[in-house]
Amino acid sequence: MQDKRRDGTNRAQVDENTAEEIKRSRGSGTRKERAQRFKVSENVVRAIDCGMSWRKEDESKSQKKSTKIRTFISEDLAKLIKQSKGNGKSQRERALEFQVSKHVVSNIDGGKAWKNI
Repeated sequence: MQDKRRDGTNRAQVDENTAEEIKRSRGSGTRKERAQRFKVSENVVRAIDCGMSWRKEDESKSQKKSTKIRTFISEDLAKLIKQSKGNGKSQRERALEFQVSKHVVSNIDGGKAWKNI
């Protein structure tokens, strides 16, 4: 839990065990609900989900080598996003509705991600 980028002080909001629990909780509620459950901000949950923090060294190496689009959403959520395509809402509105980025919605709509659904 050392902040090695700054001055070596302990500034982490969660420890390694809590970070692992947050990773395992993906798909069981919204980020806001999960943040409340673990008593952290939504940004902490997002950073852990996206691998921006608490990523193990071997995970970061494999992600750098990968050229595939990384998936951070469940197949069920991807299906719901794809099914909502023709409902008259913009990609931005649908992204807000499903609590994902516009790029995720765009990639699903365009067939770049979740081609098999």
